[in-house]
Amino acid sequence: MRKLIFFVLSLCVLTGCASLPLNYPRTPTTALPQPEETRLWRTIQPQLDNHPGDSGFFLLPSGVDAFVARILLIDAAERTLDLQYYIFHGDVTPKLVVDRMLAAADRGV
Repeated sequence: MRKLIFFVLSLCVLTGCASLPLNYPRTPTTALPQPEETRLWRTIQPQLDNHPGDSGFFLLPSGVDAFVARILLIDAAERTLDLQYYIFHGDVTPKLVVDRMLAAADRGV
């Protein structure tokens, strides 16, 4: 019985390490043309000029900071929103996100 349990657990571990096939279908994406026409772009342009070649990657220290950043970016959006991933739970945060998304849609985003 121990050997069977060991075999099943080993099999689970090994299959858990499997990777996606290389030909996995991907949806091509593109950046928006003329991002410099937005207020957000004009705000960050001086930083981009002062740090050429840097990524602009910034770690947020907590989940609350990340949530607030998302809300502020939704509120600042002028042309489009791309919320590829957001985990919705049965609490107030998804309601706030959806409320801000609807407000953005009402202003033409």
